[in-house]
Amino acid sequence: MKITFLVFMMFFSCLVSSPLIASADQWTPNYTIDSTVTPIGSNSYIFSYSISNHLDGTGYQGLDGFAVQVPTSATISNINLPYSYAGSPGYWGSSISTDPTAGFGNATLQPGYKWLSCWGYNVQSVYPSGTTATFSFTASNVSASNDPATVSTFWYYQQPTPSAGNNVSVSNGTWYTGYSGTVKGPSAVPIPGAVWLLGSGLAGLIGLRRKYFG
Repeated sequence: MKITFLVFMMFFSCLVSSPLIASADQWTPNYTIDSTVTPIGSNSYIFSYSISNHLDGTGYQGLDGFAVQVPTSATISNINLPYSYAGSPGYWGSSISTDPTAGFGNATLQPGYKWLSCWGYNVQSVYPSGTTATFSFTASNVSASNDPATVSTFWYYQQPTPSAGNNVSVSNGTWYTGYSGTVKGPSAVPIPGAVWLLGSGLAGLIGLRRKYFG
């Protein structure tokens, strides 16, 4: 009996600590995103993304932003950002916002969601063609599913090909190209069927009370 219990606990431990989902999403010829989702508790996961830049930019041009949609009910913590590729004074920052424009590219913000956005400061932060940047965060009160996400490329004094993506011009001759797609990400925890049945039953009882005692 003790051996059976020990084997069960070992199996459960491996199940909890192993990646739930791992995928490689080829958005365009320009970028590949490897997603890994690891459960760490009830409705809690670590979401990790390795973004490989295949074609966009050289020198101080390249990957400069990544954003993914998360439920407004989610608790986000332990956001890990890449180092500045070319060192100081570049660095990466992040924010969480319900502003529909907080993402990059032309992705539409879903109702009940917010943007978790990460971006580079100063030209030294960008990851040029042939490099990979890694991001991760912990999300609680969520399940794992497919979520809209975006990446952006920074072009330094160069206008990219208009067909390359969603291009946005900024001051001093610099440009951004936004790409939109989906990654494995956090989604709202579905309400169990039993809860729906309980709610329906209570509503029915209230209706009967009003009918016979109102």
